[in-house]
Amino acid sequence: MARFKALLKEATRSGRAALAPSRAVKDVLESVARSLDQAPGHDEHLPWLRHLPAHHLVEARCHEAAPEQFRRIGPWCGAEAWTKHRDPVAASDRARAVAATRSRRS
Repeated sequence: MARFKALLKEATRSGRAALAPSRAVKDVLESVARSLDQAPGHDEHLPWLRHLPAHHLVEARCHEAAPEQFRRIGPWCGAEAWTKHRDPVAASDRARAVAATRSRRS
């Protein structure tokens, strides 16, 4: 999780909206997504937490890992990753569609 926070901090500091799609970034994002599976399923923060990796997985073109995060999030899209957009619902739906259509597991 510390590596994920460092990546987000770097993206914010550099003014980039998304993390660069390098292999190292993809590895960290996929690791974060997997680590969320270790959190208790009843944790009320878990759906909110899944939005950040889902968003960044799509932006970093990790289309294989992103659909699972969206599946586990369900239809809710009120997290920070989407609320920065003028239309959060459209931004979330667009990212979900990109992940689904570009994933071999769709």
